[in-house]
Amino acid sequence: MARNGMKVSVVMPAYNEEDGVGATAKDFRALGFVDEIIVVDNNSTDATAAVAEGAGAKVVKEEKQGYGNACIRALKEAKSDIVVLVESDGTFSAADLIGMLDALEEADFVSGSRTFPAMNESGADMSWYKVAGNRILGKLVSWLYGCEPLTDIGSTFVAVRRKSLERFVDKLHIGDSSFSSEMYVAAASSGAITAQMPVRYRHRIGKSKLSSGHLSSLKIGFKHLKHVFALRKIYPKAGRPSFYYRHPFVFRAISKLMYAGSYLEKFRKASDVLEEGASALDVCCADATLFDIAKGKRIKYAGVDVNARFVRLAKKKGIDARRMNVETADALPEADYVVMLSSLYQFIPRHEEIIDKMVAAARKKVVVSEPVKNLASSRNRIIASAAGRLSDPGTGIKTHRFDENALKEMIKDRSVTDSGIICGGKEFFFVIDAAAEKARASRKALSDNADSRFDA
Repeated sequence: MARNGMKVSVVMPAYNEEDGVGATAKDFRALGFVDEIIVVDNNSTDATAAVAEGAGAKVVKEEKQGYGNACIRALKEAKSDIVVLVESDGTFSAADLIGMLDALEEADFVSGSRTFPAMNESGADMSWYKVAGNRILGKLVSWLYGCEPLTDIGSTFVAVRRKSLERFVDKLHIGDSSFSSEMYVAAASSGAITAQMPVRYRHRIGKSKLSSGHLSSLKIGFKHLKHVFALRKIYPKAGRPSFYYRHPFVFRAISKLMYAGSYLEKFRKASDVLEEGASALDVCCADATLFDIAKGKRIKYAGVDVNARFVRLAKKKGIDARRMNVETADALPEADYVVMLSSLYQFIPRHEEIIDKMVAAARKKVVVSEPVKNLASSRNRIIASAAGRLSDPGTGIKTHRFDENALKEMIKDRSVTDSGIICGGKEFFFVIDAAAEKARASRKALSDNADSRFDA
């Protein structure tokens, strides 16, 4: 992440952690890419603050007592692109953050799981019932709130993109030891792409303030369970892809049926634009039909999609595919050609921002084909509603669609080299010269700056 110009903040709650906070801060500082370390001192009565400052951390006071309160303050305090929450007692290894940041390339929220006994060092406080309890609660959260499978909801070793964090951090309110359950629920409910990976778990430095014995641990576990159910009043279940998007075979069969024989035309049209041996990024790649159509041109094909099942299918084909929420991603991977087929409506009203991201990622051209006649625009409310629900990729039902005039209006000032109706009148196809578009945008920015100086 640091190589991509992303700033990283490591934040940690601390209450009487003078024995471990300094070593923990130094451990993360030694990685070389952490931009700041923030320790939230939750009314410590020992030398926690002084030790943290001596290790190069910024210390912030949180007077509202409680583990959760300190964690919430820590998450809000950091302003970097990536925020890493971790304990200040040495139980987690900074080295594992490297793998978590790698996983964050395809996710918004990545956490470390302590429930893999082979990863737990001697003396680590992860008894068999804690492992079992966290795995059960993880499955429960995944089922109730619609996120990827979790194996540990008690872990507070988390790396999250700031843009995703901002969508749920202000809702967090559980100030005691069961804070982590709300954090996982909130992230899942926000629509963040979540992932979890095994990490090392070590013997803590100093005495635990939360679970000092089996009975205390069980009480905390039952509090987590209570919150997992109670939080449904605050956090709705995240969107789940419609039946159409959950099964690639069904997706392709219904698509072909709706296009009545003209379904493949948009893929052939896009393939015709691609130069032999060029690189192409297929945005919202679905079942990667473009890869199959363009295979003979030896295209260096890559795809991104928010749907985990489509990404797994693409990887089985040997495709360079990654899971990505295009709307929340800071940038798209670069390629000679950036293509989006029949998905731009999913981003209304921010669709022009998505076009700008595609232009920024393209070295040569941006290729777009978009439906202008579809069942979701039907005057029959029942048909329109059913079509809208059918076309939900998991990010919510989109009620708006484009018509031909709306798309023409959108691209009239862009550097368009080709446009027209295809697929028997069902789609509008257009190509933008990315280099010319970037030059046009640069000239406009210079002109705007000149005008502002003149007005001043």
